[in-house]
Amino acid sequence: MRPGELNIMTAGHGIVHSEISQPDKPPLLHGVQLWVALPDAVRDREPAFDSYANLPDLIRPGFAGKC
Repeated sequence: MRPGELNIMTAGHGIVHSEISQPDKPPLLHGVQLWVALPDAVRDREPAFDSYANLPDLIRPGFAGKC
């Protein structure tokens, strides 16, 4: 994953993952990870993973970044 990218992982009934910091990279990480519980009706769905690399820029007074 790179700055400005978005990954969406839906665990469903079976995604396992881990994050490992690379020893040859700076120790400072920039990112956020949000967890949302799926409703009971879809909790046992197939796992899914989507990656979005080309997000649009958002420029507003006091803020500029990717959205």
